[in-house]
Amino acid sequence: MKERIVAFASGDLLAMFGMWHVLDIQTMFVDIAFKVAITGVLGIVGGFTGLLGKDLYIWYKKHKK
Repeated sequence: MKERIVAFASGDLLAMFGMWHVLDIQTMFVDIAFKVAITGVLGIVGGFTGLLGKDLYIWYKKHKK
């Protein structure tokens, strides 16, 4: 369980750092906040989707017999 949380959090952080890096320094604060919010939402959705897919795969492997 811990590994999954770490993978989830690190993916989200990488996405945020990537987004911040791409941004221009002189961009308005609202624009930055908006992009960070979008990045966070996408990271959460992607993280949950990945975890759900992994769980379903493990469940399928166990119950296939």
